Amino acid sequence: METPLRENLKPKEDTYNQHHAPPKHKTPPKHETPPKQSYKAPPPLYKERNPKTTDLFTETTVTETIGLDLTPDRMSSFFIEEDAERLWQAKNYKEAFPALQQCLPVATKHDRPILQLKIALCMHELERSAESNRLISQALQDVKDNPPPPSRCTTIAEIYRKVGERYTEKKSYSRALWIFTISASLFEASSDSDNGAIGIANCITNIRMLQDGKTHSFQLTQMILSTLHKLVESLKNLSCSN
Repeated sequence: METPLRENLKPKEDTYNQHHAPPKHKTPPKHETPPKQSYKAPPPLYKERNPKTTDLFTETTVTETIGLDLTPDRMSSFFIEEDAERLWQAKNYKEAFPALQQCLPVATKHDRPILQLKIALCMHELERSAESNRLISQALQDVKDNPPPPSRCTTIAEIYRKVGERYTEKKSYSRALWIFTISASLFEASSDSDNGAIGIANCITNIRMLQDGKTHSFQLTQMILSTLHKLVESLKNLSCSN
């Protein structure tokens, strides 16, 4: 007996061929031929020399080029100053003495007193105390007569303070006291009031260390106390002004 067909029964679609059919190849786009470009020669590796230009070292001197005075005399003075400072820092006073003397002719009016104080200490170590004392007096008077500008006071005052410390090491307490006093006066005159106050405080510390000396005369002791009192007042006034 035949089975009747169901109505409205649609045949199944052939999905296998749809999923496994080979991919369709797209027609590649046509590439347009780029327009021909005219050939340009590369720039030359070395530019031709302009006859109007001048060589750096033919028509200009080294001094004009880099702004330094490199004459033999000036270069020699640089070397002498460097050697003299090296000997001073090494505390080789015997050899530093002639080297520092050679620096005096080219020293500025503000650097000259510093050199004189260094030379004076060398003289003192070489047992030439009389000459040393005269040179110290001259140097300190030069500082009073020709003080540096306020903008340089802090830097120069610190150098004097360091020189005073060297005198303290050699137990030249009275000389160190005068140098610390000059240093403090320059710190007070500085345009940099903050660092000036620090410098004065350091000078006070240096002078207080002088009190530890056991060979002080009564006069020197009184001078130390009087100087400390003045510097403390100066420091207070400087702090209040800030």
